[in-house]
Amino acid sequence: MKCWRSVISLAMVLVLMMSVFSGSVPWTASAASIEIALDKEELLLKYGKSATLKATVSGVENAEVKWLSDNPEIATVDSSGKVKGVKPGVTTVYATVNGVNAECRVIVMFKDVTSTSAYYFRPVYWAVDNGITTGYTGAKKGYFGPDDYCTRAQIVTFLYRMLYRGEDLSSVESFADVPDDAYYADAVKWAIVRKLTTGYTDSHGNPTGEFGPDDICTRGQIMTFIWRYAKPEAPDPNHLPSYSDVKETDYFYWPVIVATQFGVCTGYTDKNGKPTGIFGPNDSCTRGQAVTFLARSVSS
Repeated sequence: MKCWRSVISLAMVLVLMMSVFSGSVPWTASAASIEIALDKEELLLKYGKSATLKATVSGVENAEVKWLSDNPEIATVDSSGKVKGVKPGVTTVYATVNGVNAECRVIVMFKDVTSTSAYYFRPVYWAVDNGITTGYTGAKKGYFGPDDYCTRAQIVTFLYRMLYRGEDLSSVESFADVPDDAYYADAVKWAIVRKLTTGYTDSHGNPTGEFGPDDICTRGQIMTFIWRYAKPEAPDPNHLPSYSDVKETDYFYWPVIVATQFGVCTGYTDKNGKPTGIFGPNDSCTRGQAVTFLARSVSS
């Protein structure tokens, strides 16, 4: 009797082994033999819209693909791979089979930043991905305003979110025109600590005690803020760029020259893309320009 049981057990083992080698038992596939790929590495979604990702699986049959969004507050994904943009931002969607993952970077776009050919497209979503900006709220929810002018409060807030490293701001005396409950209050205090700003001065160079948070930031001012935090190496004196509207006596001279040499800015160009030799230091800086300058300063 024991002999027959042994024979039957051996036969069952042989059947199972034959099934495995013939590939008819998909659940025996190891993770090492499974491959999964998505039809997109990056998905650009308009605010409030949806699109479906397609997963291709090899190495196992009839496998269930599980979907996961890294941040459902930005984009959700259902069991079929349908991704829906909830609010502007950047997240990652994962497709998983037996512990093997494929991923897709998802950008839920602002309503006014949808053209990939815009010079500020990548910088805007770089800033969003790094927590530097979330765009407008309230009536302008869903918009970034790339062509809106950037205020002094906004630029120091961008810098603060990008560079704050836990400095103690509790004892910092701010400016008279910066309310304690303003969204930019801590950012201005941090800018004071980091010596990015000393506020306005009068015609004699004396501090007025004001910062001008709602004043529009000029291109020269933004280059100065960036220069002060970046503290770049001295430029090559033999290959200094020049602009017809940037003089050595200007407070923004070295910030603009150094920023140009390091590729943070290039000045204006004509309709053919050729440099005009003009920087426009006193021109108002747009929000699109501001985040582009910041993105370039990090990569330069």
